[in-house]
Amino acid sequence: MLHRPSVEFPALADMLKLREMGVMTMLSPCPMQVGPAMMRVILDIQQCGYEGNLRRVYMQTKVLEMLVLLLERMRQGRAEKSSCIHLKKSDIECIRQSRDWLMQQMENPPTLKELAHHAGINDFKLKKGYKQVFGITVFGDFHKERMEKARKYLLETEMPLMEVALLSGYQDSSNFSRAFKAYFGFTAGELRKHA
Repeated sequence: MLHRPSVEFPALADMLKLREMGVMTMLSPCPMQVGPAMMRVILDIQQCGYEGNLRRVYMQTKVLEMLVLLLERMRQGRAEKSSCIHLKKSDIECIRQSRDWLMQQMENPPTLKELAHHAGINDFKLKKGYKQVFGITVFGDFHKERMEKARKYLLETEMPLMEVALLSGYQDSSNFSRAFKAYFGFTAGELRKHA
C-alpha cells in the first residue's frame, strides 16, 4: 500500500528501499512542527467515539490522513532545503535566544528588525535561519505559541473568552476568535464544549 505514493514522495521511496534491506531509517532527519491540519487529526483521534469495527476503520483512516500530511510536509521541506544558508554555531545560539525573547513578548510582539537587533544578528539571517533551525517562520512560530497558549487556557481554566484573548496577546476578542478558528478549524466555544 505504501509503495504506490512513493513515486510522488521520493523520501518515502528511499526509506522503503532501505527498510527492505533491513536498515533502520527515519522518514525525515529534520524536525517537523505539528501544523493545524495535523492537530485536527490528533484531536479527532483523541475524541473518537466509535467502537468496534467502525472505530478500527476510523483510526486507520486518520493514521493514513496523518501520513499524507507528513509526506506533504516533507515534500515542502525538500523544496525549502535548497534555499538554506550557512549558519555558524554562534548564529544558531542567537536564533535560539531570539525565540526565547520573542515568546516572552506575547502581549507586545517586536518587529523582525527589533527581534534581530535584540539577538545581535541581521534580520535576513534571522528570518532564514529561524526557518532552518525551527522548521517554521518566526511569526508562524509566534502565532502557533499564541494559539497553543489560548487552547491551554480554554481547556484548563474557566476564564471568559475576552480574558483568554488578552492573555494570548489579542486586544479584541473577535480577532482572537477568527484567528483561533482559522488555526484549529473549530471555535474556542466548541473546544470547551467537547473538552
